Amino acid sequence: MRMAIEELKKAHQMFDSRNLITELKWSRRNFNQIRGAISKNSKLYYTWIFDQCIKALEQESITDWIPVNNRLPEDKINPITKDFYEYQCTVKIGDFYDVRSYKFGRGHWWHGGGLMDRYVIAWTPPPEPYKDVDEVKKT
Repeated sequence: MRMAIEELKKAHQMFDSRNLITELKWSRRNFNQIRGAISKNSKLYYTWIFDQCIKALEQESITDWIPVNNRLPEDKINPITKDFYEYQCTVKIGDFYDVRSYKFGRGHWWHGGGLMDRYVIAWTPPPEPYKDVDEVKKT
């Protein structure tokens, strides 16, 4: 089970939630053909795991907020700004919640030169950039 969870975490980092949900649904539909002859209890168990993973990812896709204790953004540099990527974050400061924009890099949340790790409780991936309809048709 631990190995399956680690593999799911790796896959989740490689794909956005929508693509991973599609892959999991396909795998679940084709599970009996892929696994061949395994016990009925094993089939039920693995089908349940597929369902739980799909449910968790769909819930994440609906809210788009990812708790920092579930997953952090990929640590990468924005090729345009040559700086860390910026994300919308839900922060909790005392008893108050707010949405702020912080950068993520070197495994930490940043605002200016200050670390914001203790305040950030969730983040959301940035949306895809807008593309002009004519530009999309060219590609």
